Amino acid sequence: MNEIFYVKLSHLFLEWVQWSAWTICSTTCGGGTRKSSRKCPQGAGFCSGTFTKTESCNTQRCASDWGEWSEWSRCSATCGGGEMTSFRRCRPATGLCNGNSRKTEICNVQNCSPEWDQWSTWSSCSATCGGGKRTSSRRCRTTGGGGGGLCSGNAKKTETCNLQLCPSGNYPHNVFTSAASNSLTVSRRSHKHPMAG
Repeated sequence: MNEIFYVKLSHLFLEWVQWSAWTICSTTCGGGTRKSSRKCPQGAGFCSGTFTKTESCNTQRCASDWGEWSEWSRCSATCGGGEMTSFRRCRPATGLCNGNSRKTEICNVQNCSPEWDQWSTWSSCSATCGGGKRTSSRRCRTTGGGGGGLCSGNAKKTETCNLQLCPSGNYPHNVFTSAASNSLTVSRRSHKHPMAG
């Protein structure tokens, strides 16, 4: 009698209460999860198995749609024709939308006004003394990244440099070049000693 009682009592302790209804799916589309739970009348230690279970739900692909277009970006050029862009996002991010997420439009198509770059640094002087020349140049360009133009003024300027006199040679005789023969001729002056007769 006692043995039968204990068997039945032990059997009662191992019985779980029925599983609860499934919880609401964590997402409405694109794949989510839901849970169900059960209780052991005498506590979880007296029943064999787990007290919760999980399964996937709403695995169908979400219906996707585009969000609003963003504000236009700043034009890539202030004149001469540039581009500006706008973007939009597909919602939800896991969805698949038809069409493009980016669009481009031409902007600032008016002609650019040409202007000069800064003058370059002066070149080396053509002579170290006695007067030489050096030059500086600049380039005509258009602002805003547009096409070329025609600037008013000169692209090159010249000035004199190293105007100081060259040091003269201290020679005991005269040296000159004959332009006719293109040959170097040296002449010496003879000096008479005052004591000579």
